[in-house]
Amino acid sequence: MNKATLVLIGVFAVFSVSWFGMVWGPASQQAALEPVAVGSQIYPRERVGEAKQGAEVYRENGCYQCHSQQVRQGKVLYDIQLTGLGDDPEALKAMMARNGLKYDDYPEIQGAYVFRTAEFKDWAAEFYVPAMNNLKELTEAMKNESSAEAKKLMEKLANPVEYFESQALDKEEAAKAQAEMYAALGTLTDDGKFTNLGKRISDVASAAADEGTAKFLKARNKVDPGDRLLYAKLSGLFTDNQALANVFFGLEKADGADGGKPLRSGLSLLTVKGQHRLLWSSTKTDQDAKRLLAAVKGVGATANTRAYKDATGNHDPMWADVDRNWGKRRSVPLDYLYDETVMLGSRRHGPDLADISSRQFVGDTPAETVQWHYRHLYSPRSEREGSVMPPYK
Repeated sequence: MNKATLVLIGVFAVFSVSWFGMVWGPASQQAALEPVAVGSQIYPRERVGEAKQGAEVYRENGCYQCHSQQVRQGKVLYDIQLTGLGDDPEALKAMMARNGLKYDDYPEIQGAYVFRTAEFKDWAAEFYVPAMNNLKELTEAMKNESSAEAKKLMEKLANPVEYFESQALDKEEAAKAQAEMYAALGTLTDDGKFTNLGKRISDVASAAADEGTAKFLKARNKVDPGDRLLYAKLSGLFTDNQALANVFFGLEKADGADGGKPLRSGLSLLTVKGQHRLLWSSTKTDQDAKRLLAAVKGVGATANTRAYKDATGNHDPMWADVDRNWGKRRSVPLDYLYDETVMLGSRRHGPDLADISSRQFVGDTPAETVQWHYRHLYSPRSEREGSVMPPYK
């Protein structure tokens, strides 16, 4: 029996399915894309003028062969970050055990629970907040006083939080501070102000002497400045009373608040002692992450996910584009919406030229930028010593 016809039909079917899957399918998906509007910003925008001419040069001269239009990136890790604790530490501990997480591996959780208790909230409302308000009023009262005692007190009150803390943690310092405040008070000529402020000084002394004051201040001082925002968020204080959280944890002066290292705002549940556990791209672990996220929220805690680059994966050549600032993220199909011919290329000897003006400083004005590109095309080594790019004279 001659099976040539069946073989030909089978070959045709295989090629047809391949064509639909590899050509028609992606092309139809690309054709269905539309620009995305975020507020008044629209992405992507169609290239016009010199940008459009540049795209034609890119295609006609084969620039895409070395300047792949596709920004690539390597493996991405993800975290589930705990951002708030529930009211029941035992429930959280049991949930973590069910999901293979050791509660004792996360001392931040135990430390933050100290500031979530009813005892802490009562102390803050009854002693700490009133003490700060009393010191603030004392500062206002001393502003216009010219006596040496008043000026000396004003210097100390420049940082009322530290002034109060020194009294709470050192009895000798407390006695000295009380004497300074009453000495300054004695220089006031307004009897009504004297009586009012005398009561407030007494209240500050009572707050500093309270047992809870030393307890909670010592617990806070054990927290690294870079972790104080984390503790404020985990305890819920940052959400419930941000002004109090800022003062109590000193967030304005913590490392990172003025451009230093970033403050931690979430606790990674998947990183223990610097070792990360799961990969974002894995289907199985992605499902595990969703279950863990649901479990965290199930015990009244709050969490979110965060994707990031593994700090130990710099050897991955796929990350070179982002490392060199040749692209802020990997390319997606929407990026090529207005390209009549998408020529991604396969090699990377230089940055993606489609958006080079936003990534590379080439001039102070648009005119200088254009001239730089003309010079670079005419003689690449005149602008980049050792460039392997051929001249396009």
